Amino acid sequence: MRRLAAAALAAAALLRPASSECSKHIRFGTFDEANPYAALAPSQWLDDDEVCWVYYRQLSGGRAVAHLDSGELDVAMLGSTPYATAVARGAALTAVAVLHNKGTAQALVVRCALHGPQDLRGTTIATPRYSTTHYILLAALDEAGLDHVETAELPSAGAAAAADRVTVVTISPTEIEAAWSAGRIDGGAVWGNTLVNLTSADWGGSHPSGCQPEPAHEMITAEMLALWGYETLNVLAVRNAFLSRNEALVERLAAGIVRANADYRLASERGRWAAGPGGEYNSLVSAFVALEAPGYDSNVTLARVADRVAKFEYPTAEQQLEEQSYLAAQIEKQADFMFSQKVLASIPNASGTDELDRRPGEPAARRASVYATYFNASFLEAALAAGAASGFDSDGPRASPLAPLQQESVLTPCAGWAVEVVNASHAPVLAPHWPPPHAGGGGGAYRTDESCVWAVAVEEPTQCVELRLPFLSSEPPHDVLEVFSSSGLLISSFTGRASPPNATVRACANSTTLAGAAAVGTALTADRDLDVSLPEAGAFLAMFLRWSTDGHDEMQLGNYTAVGFRASVSLEGDASDCPSCGPHGVADSAGGSCGCRCDAGYAGSSCELETCNGVVTRSEAEGAVRATAVGRYDAYSRCGWLLTGGGAPFVALNLSSIRLELGFDEVRVYEGGVIPASFSASATSDDFLFSTFGSSPAATLAVRTPAFVAFTSDGVWSGSGFELAWSAQQAACETDADCSGRGSCRDGECRCDVGAYGPTCSFEKCVGLSTIEGAVAGMLQAIDDSQDDYLSSVACRWELAMPTTIESLDPPLSVTGLRLNFSLFELEEPQVTNPDLGIRSSTTDAVRVLDGNGTILDTFSSTSNANRPTMGEAIALDGPPPFTLRFDTDINNPRPYRGFRAFFLAATKEETLCHAEHFPCTDVEKPECRLFAGEAHGYCTAKSSPPTSALLPASLAATFAVLLLIGVLCCVVQRRRRSRLKGIIEEAEREFARWEPLPEEHRGATALRAQLTESILRVRSSLSFRGTDVGDSRPGSGNASPAARGVRSLPKRQRPRVVSAVGLPEERYHCFLSHVWSSGQDQARALKGQLQRYVQNIQPFLDVDNLDDTARLEEHVGNSEVVIVLLTGSTPARSCPSSPPGGARSDYFGSANCLRELHAAVARSKPLLLVLETDPTHGGVPLEVHRSACPAELRAKVFSAPLVTWHRLRPFQMCSMRLLIAELLRAWKAPGAERPIFLPGDLCRSPPPQLATKRTWHLCYSRDNEGAAELVARLERASEQQLRATADAEQMRSSAALLLYLDGATFGGAGLPDRSKDGAASEGLVRLVRRALDDGIPMVLVHEQRSVPEAVSFDEIIRRTPAELVSAGIYRPIATPLLDEPHAAVAVRLVLNNLDLICRRIERHNSGVIGSLTALAESLTRIDMDGDGEIGNSPTRSSEHAPGSAPKPRLKWRRRTPPEKVASYV
Repeated sequence: MRRLAAAALAAAALLRPASSECSKHIRFGTFDEANPYAALAPSQWLDDDEVCWVYYRQLSGGRAVAHLDSGELDVAMLGSTPYATAVARGAALTAVAVLHNKGTAQALVVRCALHGPQDLRGTTIATPRYSTTHYILLAALDEAGLDHVETAELPSAGAAAAADRVTVVTISPTEIEAAWSAGRIDGGAVWGNTLVNLTSADWGGSHPSGCQPEPAHEMITAEMLALWGYETLNVLAVRNAFLSRNEALVERLAAGIVRANADYRLASERGRWAAGPGGEYNSLVSAFVALEAPGYDSNVTLARVADRVAKFEYPTAEQQLEEQSYLAAQIEKQADFMFSQKVLASIPNASGTDELDRRPGEPAARRASVYATYFNASFLEAALAAGAASGFDSDGPRASPLAPLQQESVLTPCAGWAVEVVNASHAPVLAPHWPPPHAGGGGGAYRTDESCVWAVAVEEPTQCVELRLPFLSSEPPHDVLEVFSSSGLLISSFTGRASPPNATVRACANSTTLAGAAAVGTALTADRDLDVSLPEAGAFLAMFLRWSTDGHDEMQLGNYTAVGFRASVSLEGDASDCPSCGPHGVADSAGGSCGCRCDAGYAGSSCELETCNGVVTRSEAEGAVRATAVGRYDAYSRCGWLLTGGGAPFVALNLSSIRLELGFDEVRVYEGGVIPASFSASATSDDFLFSTFGSSPAATLAVRTPAFVAFTSDGVWSGSGFELAWSAQQAACETDADCSGRGSCRDGECRCDVGAYGPTCSFEKCVGLSTIEGAVAGMLQAIDDSQDDYLSSVACRWELAMPTTIESLDPPLSVTGLRLNFSLFELEEPQVTNPDLGIRSSTTDAVRVLDGNGTILDTFSSTSNANRPTMGEAIALDGPPPFTLRFDTDINNPRPYRGFRAFFLAATKEETLCHAEHFPCTDVEKPECRLFAGEAHGYCTAKSSPPTSALLPASLAATFAVLLLIGVLCCVVQRRRRSRLKGIIEEAEREFARWEPLPEEHRGATALRAQLTESILRVRSSLSFRGTDVGDSRPGSGNASPAARGVRSLPKRQRPRVVSAVGLPEERYHCFLSHVWSSGQDQARALKGQLQRYVQNIQPFLDVDNLDDTARLEEHVGNSEVVIVLLTGSTPARSCPSSPPGGARSDYFGSANCLRELHAAVARSKPLLLVLETDPTHGGVPLEVHRSACPAELRAKVFSAPLVTWHRLRPFQMCSMRLLIAELLRAWKAPGAERPIFLPGDLCRSPPPQLATKRTWHLCYSRDNEGAAELVARLERASEQQLRATADAEQMRSSAALLLYLDGATFGGAGLPDRSKDGAASEGLVRLVRRALDDGIPMVLVHEQRSVPEAVSFDEIIRRTPAELVSAGIYRPIATPLLDEPHAAVAVRLVLNNLDLICRRIERHNSGVIGSLTALAESLTRIDMDGDGEIGNSPTRSSEHAPGSAPKPRLKWRRRTPPEKVASYV
């Protein structure tokens, strides 16, 4: 009863005609998935007398995309994720059909003790890169709120994974199975045979304690993710060049797939699809999927395969034609998601996919149209017209005879190491096995996971050999033939099924004997640990050949062709003999042996190749090279140029016309003889000086010789490459002018200014390596101040080659560490990159500090508050010098980020060194920083005490107090005068707001009214209510203009402007307010009133005012320019905004009249604007409730419209009105619609408050209060860096207020596993709040109400708060709600305004009589009595810090003097 499926296929090869009978071979990439259309392959149903379809088993979708776009395949089955990445990268392919939806056929398989996503933290999960399972895994982690780190390398055996995140390893299915068996992974997101093998094979690791060994299980399936909105499928993709020439063949293929799927749907488990006897079609599918598993019992296989076929969902051709827009939307979502997860460097924009430097940001409808162009539905239409929807008739697939299968060759394989001495009588033929393959033949496949090296030698040191390569066919770039020189330098590499025919490589021997080449031979065979045996020393080495393969066999099925290579080596004259260089090169004997110097863009021994290949040594003083001589460079390019500069110490490089694929194809520059490992067998380093990609601007470099330029590319999308010109130089620079105006020339090298990089300081963004020699202190900056975004995919390094001993100190001290102080830290942080699709980004951008031993001392990033440094706070790191700062960035930046600016200082054991501004002395015994000559740093020393001052005479003190009192009275009078003026202006605004819209006959007065309004608002916005009265604006007077007084006036672009609606006939309306009466009537009335208040001449339609007959609803919709949809519903009260909606329902979509209005709007193509009520007590329900209740035919149109959330609080409602009016202007296509809208009373239109206070800090916050540090960083940005905040609890009495960020985790996060507190942290926060309440420190409360898991209701926060704090009055201040963007900006401004009021109150108190007496007492006693950190009165600290600068670190304050001692002094 046992039958080997693969053996049957092999035996059938003897019964089929040879591949030479086919005049045309179609290369089809497939997977081991069980589907109905798989029956077409082993039955050869698509073949005819001239055309043979050959099926290549693909390892992953990422490989299939590269093979398809590079021309290695003609057709391929692609998962939706690899298809989406291909579209995003501009691959030249088209989808012609949807093959299936994934259903339950793909899953995340995990070991025992892992039951849900919450258990995955601290585990290692593997998946193939770019695959649909890659997408499923990342989506599941994102939905579960789990951080992850992605790597392409398996962790070493026994290494523990990161405990706080999931380690995602992107490896092939074959490697996943091996890692599972070895216990090196905890699970895999897989499909097909790998899914079957993982669920049936034992996990090879040590089971956790308490875990009974149990079979692996599926935690998450593709079907589950589809229910969450992450649907995956497979498409049939065709290379565009093939499609344009073979439409009939593609039509036959599409029809066959439609027939197979339809036949399965109609027959299901019966007839020829049965799992038992008579199931001919099922047996064909079984034979197809079991190519790699010949040990399966046929009956078991048939049953299993039938189950596997049923796991998929097969849409009909009619469904595919109806849902083309849905397919485009799903592909767009997957591309956007993979971009956000740092898998893609870019996504397409509306201008087309040939644009390289791309970011998301185009309107969704425009970008979706780009994806829609990649689907050609005409072949499905042709299949339907041919009756394919009825399935197979008598012309269906037949199980006999089966297609032949190419298997691993049983012939003699190549030896691991061989030496061939070439002479006149011996010209060896080299091949992966014997006898060797040849073009047009069949034969077996070469062996997988193999490496063979041939050392080719000659008998004389001046002889040359020529390698001829008439045939090569392999899977690129993993199976490759490489040719190395005798010194180990890569000469050429050949891979793929489209290698140039009859390629030749010429190499000459030198004085290197075989014995001298042992090191190179050992390096080439290092991965196989082969015995490198050497013959007699009389032979001289000319070249090495290395043939290497990976562990995957494509297993051609059908009338296959030969694979492998066939090469011959023969003598080719003497080194002094010049070869023929053809029309694209000239003979050159400058290197000692004569060879061809090819024109720019050409390569090869005779300059016969039109694109670069291998390493070329150029010894002339100047010249130029290019990546290609034709339109686009080759896929899988690996090219290098070794430039010696004619013996000069430097060469100047000029890179221009750069057009490479962003994030995947790259040019790197090395100096001083460094050659990377991929280009040399004897490489020792991969430290590059510079790298570039995308369409970067021209670059100018001066590098030490020999310089090496490396260019590599992958298999998807090729650009025009680049052009490189070089010229020899005696020095990197001669004058300062050679340093690009951003540095100075010293000793022939440029010393670049901060923010300038490169050997000639020509770069404004960091790239590669920068060395800072001998510096004890200095500043590092990622980009120049003129730039706003650092580069992606870079690894910037600063080597701080500081001395190990500071000799200028007496006695000299050893450097024991490094101190850092960041004044700017703006790295990419996780954020929502696509609000419409709910996509949130991840990032790995980080700054790392390493000591001289390579140990990482610290890592700084924006991924969490714990990893983000505090601005202006010195950080001490212990370790031996020299130190290195690494700035590593991932593949993209969703928006601009400015990087970082850090000051550094060498640290000694005694903390002797200091800096005048950034590292002050902290030792009270040595408080003074004495600077070294000409430097900004120095050493700490004791400060001589000033003479003790006599107490002020009592009369002088009394006089001072009287003068101070007079000054206070003057300030009070001036404040009252300004308050009266403010009231007058506000009354004018209120009066203006009561004006009703002008009737038609009075619209001529609109201009005057607009001018009056703008004048009033301009006057109001330019006032500063902190100075004296306005009226006299003479310079020097207290009434000068804001600019003259140093007060910031409102920027012109932020001043409010009068918004006027476009003119319409009387019977038409500017907007139609569509709402449901039961829960949206009051909102609609309020919305109409607000629109009439802020938009002049607007005519809104509201049914209670304008509707006379419900039968005319559609007519009124047609007479309106825009339809505003007010989304309301009914919901029970909920304690947490992020909890499930429970019984929530949509009242709007439950209304028949509302649906009439929507259908009318969509039918008439009216612009839609969605307004979502957010208050549950007034009809607020989650948007997903409305989305699910919306009819399917309306859903895509309705929910692609702009959305504005509606809030009850006035400041947030003003923000909603501003957004709504802006969308109305855009929908009306009004002139100036893109100008900012700022309404009267809109907080976002005015500059931030001044926050004037004498206190050292504005805010104190606790690091135990998770979320507070992130909020403080945002407050600092919103205040234009005026805000000074500290996390030091000892500084609380020197702060104006204590910030408390309130969410579910503030006082213990029960039910919130991601941010639960330990007891110590919660207790520390409670103690700090209790101290603030006892000391009377004002509190600023912020309530988290964004869409995050930690958000809970205020009642729940009170319930979790310790009773002692509640009774002490912690919640007497009103908490500011922190809402989702863009309303979060309003919340931040409210917090700043609240803080400003606190500061003013404190200053008023301090400026009164009590404050004056306190200051006098401090001056007399030299004791800080009010806790502001100052003795007596001092200037307001806000003037000491320019906007954007960080506050100086301060010493710890003295202990507060006991009250009884203060009383005795006074």
